[in-house]
Amino acid sequence: MNKDILKAEFIGIMLGDGYLNIKNNELKISLDKIKEVEYSKQVIKLINNIFDIKVKAYPRKCDGTLDIRSRNRKLIKEVSELGLKQSPKMCNAIIPKNFMNKKYYPHLVRGYFDTDGCITATNNNGIRYPRVEMKICNSPMQKQYTKILKELGINFGAYKIDNNAIRVQANGFKELKKWMKIIGSRNKKNIDKAITFLKY
Repeated sequence: MNKDILKAEFIGIMLGDGYLNIKNNELKISLDKIKEVEYSKQVIKLINNIFDIKVKAYPRKCDGTLDIRSRNRKLIKEVSELGLKQSPKMCNAIIPKNFMNKKYYPHLVRGYFDTDGCITATNNNGIRYPRVEMKICNSPMQKQYTKILKELGINFGAYKIDNNAIRVQANGFKELKKWMKIIGSRNKKNIDKAITFLKY
């Protein structure tokens, strides 16, 4: 696969659950150490394919988090050159201008969805139906991601929540099916829920 396509997905991951500190030479992606072990392997493989640098996942002893982290100077330099802003993401996070191109849109959303999104079940008059959700913090990427979803043809609502964040919701079986076809997922927890609803 084209490396720029992989980079777009990686940018989505970093904008979701990533942490970048260029000054202190640190990169970290935080996942669930129980539910996302398989996905962590996908992320590690992605990083290796893009940057030809091997990273590892480290479970935290104090909580349920699994950190993929690195202090490799070459990696930090190449990641910063993609145009990602240094953490914190609040008021700051933005999709780099070079990647605001329609060919990258599904990959940018997939990376973000797999780290900071989920598929939930909603009860409507006794009938369970799916809802795809993503929480996006108060930052320029709010407008970017809503623009991207519109251009991909996803029907969604965006609702203000705490700290001027928004929750993006795409409701129902039709939208879930469309989401998985256009955007897809590498995260087993999302794939399994989609299968349960859609009976792939």
